[in-house]
Amino acid sequence: MLYSQSPIGKYFSHLFYREVSGLTTMSKDQLYNHYIRTGYKQNLNPSIYFNTKWYAATYKIPISICPLLHFMANKNKGFKPNEKCRSLVHTGIITLPWTNITSEFVPLVTAPRSVNIILPGPGLTAGPLTLYAFANLLANKGLNVRIIIMYYPVVWQEYVQKIRERMEWHPSIGIVSMYENDVTISYDDLFVVSAWWTVYPLQFILDYLKNKKFFWFIQEMELIFHEGNEAYSKALECYNMDYYSFVHCSPLLDYLKETKFMRFKDEQYLKDSVVCFEPSVDRKFFYEEPKDGAMTKIIFYSRGNAPRNLSGIIRNLLINCIRNNIIDSRCQIIGFGDNDRIGKHKLTNGVFYQEVGFLDIHRYSQLLRSSHIAINLLLSPHTGVIPLEMACCGGLTIHNEYFTKNQETFARFTDKVLLSEPNQIDLMDNLKKAIYWTRHGLVRKDTPKNILSSWDLTLTPCY
Repeated sequence: MLYSQSPIGKYFSHLFYREVSGLTTMSKDQLYNHYIRTGYKQNLNPSIYFNTKWYAATYKIPISICPLLHFMANKNKGFKPNEKCRSLVHTGIITLPWTNITSEFVPLVTAPRSVNIILPGPGLTAGPLTLYAFANLLANKGLNVRIIIMYYPVVWQEYVQKIRERMEWHPSIGIVSMYENDVTISYDDLFVVSAWWTVYPLQFILDYLKNKKFFWFIQEMELIFHEGNEAYSKALECYNMDYYSFVHCSPLLDYLKETKFMRFKDEQYLKDSVVCFEPSVDRKFFYEEPKDGAMTKIIFYSRGNAPRNLSGIIRNLLINCIRNNIIDSRCQIIGFGDNDRIGKHKLTNGVFYQEVGFLDIHRYSQLLRSSHIAINLLLSPHTGVIPLEMACCGGLTIHNEYFTKNQETFARFTDKVLLSEPNQIDLMDNLKKAIYWTRHGLVRKDTPKNILSSWDLTLTPCY
């Protein structure tokens, strides 16, 4: 579904009108006044979304009346702004703040062609990092690349510095935010997106551009995030658009195919428009080094604002293992990922864990290298990155099964991950096994498989 209308109800763009009119020295107000007094009589359009000549002819507007002003006064009476617009619709404000668009794309003839990588915010979690690596790959191949942050303001110098701590960053990559300002694009631009709420704004502009098919990095089964509500419905609307799929990890692709999810039920689509790439782990940070033999160091991902991480089940697992003497005085417990709870916290029976929060790459990788066991649950068909990073550091991970994600499919990458259904009995059995293997030198020394050390190698099939 494409909406050939302004996403924010704004049908005059000073950026667009300045180019089509050639009035480069006028202010925003002067440009607007020029259009409503003179420009419409010259059949100039005020934005990509409003066709002056078509509107005047279709609704028989006399030359004495500005078509745009007529439309703004009558748009609730079924009047359409252009010939592409089947119906003028109100798309609604939904409960998710990152789908409430505040600015829009403005195509210009004079704008240079770009590959635009759209992200919701300036994140540094696994999903955005994959897109930064792809941006760098494209820039190294000579393409003009921009990161467009859709729903948040950006202090770009600070943002780039944090990215450079994680990976190489080509100096030509641009960063802009649509939080407060419209973003100019060319009619020949390409778009790369990372989640359905970054696809959502494209529904309004693609119909006017040369390339109507975009590229979607599918790194999660996003419908898991939503109840059966309006957000779920809008996600389905986006997944029904026309796009190429870059699917991050084969177990996720297995799930999409086996459940016949949207376009993935079409064999021709799978053949022509889908690329699957496996995860990458940077060996500069994640490698095996000697660990403390006196204490068994157990770490767990404590990020609680993502329900699929099952943080409550992890906490109950730790408590149950303490009460059943699986976790004893020779265990050290550390949580990471929760900045709101940094400090020491009691579990049960006088046993505490230390929460260290969301760590930078150096402290995070050092934590994994020094730990024996990680607990990382993820109610998703995706493998997640922590189990693979932990395997490269020589440690074990307690993880959960989910549809096509199981011990067999995880064996494509490593044997250092113990999977079970996310219930207490099975998780306790696996944690007990992991502690026993660690203390008795039974952890296998196998090198992880199919985990490349370079994002450039991993993402080259997408290019």
